[in-house]
Amino acid sequence: MSISNNVGHDNASKDTFERNNLNDILNGYSEWKRTGKIEAFVKQNQDLNENLECPEQVWVLPPENLTIDRLDAFFYAPELQSIYKELNDRMEKGDLTLCRGRDLTLRKKLSQEEKKELRESGNSYQYIEISDVTKFGLITRYLTGLFDELPSRGAYRVRTGDLLFAINNSSRGTVVKVPKEFDGAICTSGFFVIVPKDDETSNLLWYALRSEYCRKQVYYLAQTASQPELKIDVWNNLFKIPVPEGKHKERAAQKAHDFFQHIDALTKVDEFSFA
Repeated sequence: MSISNNVGHDNASKDTFERNNLNDILNGYSEWKRTGKIEAFVKQNQDLNENLECPEQVWVLPPENLTIDRLDAFFYAPELQSIYKELNDRMEKGDLTLCRGRDLTLRKKLSQEEKKELRESGNSYQYIEISDVTKFGLITRYLTGLFDELPSRGAYRVRTGDLLFAINNSSRGTVVKVPKEFDGAICTSGFFVIVPKDDETSNLLWYALRSEYCRKQVYYLAQTASQPELKIDVWNNLFKIPVPEGKHKERAAQKAHDFFQHIDALTKVDEFSFA
């Protein structure tokens, strides 16, 4: 298997001969065909401004490691396996604990009965789309309207302290801790809505889910070609979340606390003006 991040041109059709991966891949395949062996490699030559933000990778996958559920190269990528190994190594050192997606409580999507109640209430609701949120987790805009006036993608009703975790590959790394101003808002199905057991857990998970470990897992585990996203069964069974421990936990808690204090000050900016 191989993953190429450049085939001789960039997204603007500009020639990029020096970054063309295809010769490496062909040479690797030819060597494997000739000898039955290959020196697997991960080459960090990606351009972060292009669609494929991962390194060039070439490797051999034993047939017994294939699963009928996934035949795409990304699922078996060496960089993903190295992420899992590093997480396990750090867990053994006591730097962190690992939890799977299934270990966390997710808010359920609105049922038809609940949607009917919201529709018949006659109340207006805030609606949060992925494009309304920055990569830093700030809600910068939102829609307001009757439930029937909101986009049909509205799937969850969120509460203060919930974590909105973007599951679309293009938005990976976006994590929002719902502020009290959005308690009861509706959000898109483009998020998993995590319900932490307390505020400390909410802050630690917010900190952990924004890590490169989690961003890269979304990248490699996302499915479908047009709009790749993380599926619920993959989240439950394969996604590993590194929760800091020891000195790392103290640092994470302080960093998260400081960040949300800054956010609280920003949301009260209207109070800092001459009346």
